[in-house]
Amino acid sequence: MAIHADIGHVPQPITPGPEMTALARFHTDVTWTGTIQAGGMGPGTPAMTAHGRGTHQQIQDGRWIVGTYLQDQFLVDGSFVLT
Repeated sequence: MAIHADIGHVPQPITPGPEMTALARFHTDVTWTGTIQAGGMGPGTPAMTAHGRGTHQQIQDGRWIVGTYLQDQFLVDGSFVLT
């Protein structure tokens, strides 16, 4: 015989508070450019330039902030190396 629990006693997820609003200001979408010195990706690697970006979104009804970051790297002559 199955015993059914009272649905009113099932724990519910927390509600995001003002702390999440306060933390969101540190997670703005960004872009950057920069240089990677010779040897910066390991011994013998050449100097490179980099172009990157980061985007953020709130998930699970605002309980978490998730960041996605990508950076493209190029040789100094403009040849693509990697993402």
